[in-house]
Amino acid sequence: MSSEYPNAKPLANSIGWAIGMMKSGQRVRRTGWNGNGLWLAYVAGNDWGCAIGKHPMDETDPKAIVQPSLPFIVMRTVSGQLVPWLCSQTDFLASDWELV
Repeated sequence: MSSEYPNAKPLANSIGWAIGMMKSGQRVRRTGWNGNGLWLAYVAGNDWGCAIGKHPMDETDPKAIVQPSLPFIVMRTVSGQLVPWLCSQTDFLASDWELV
């Protein structure tokens, strides 16, 4: 598609627009989401590490237990917790994305 439309830009309020906004440091949400306080944010690779629980019998160096991460999108839930987010078909095709 990019070779056919080299100057194409993401449509305002599309998922492409939302991803661009998140990559620039903004938080986004859909106007159609019912929950208060829901938003998405982009987490760049290696900005966040995953601490894997160590078993008492494990002889591994504790420093090696924190693993680097790849980029991902995180969602803030209604209860204020963060969880990795996966886009649904409905979210992917929606045109009601907005900045928080």
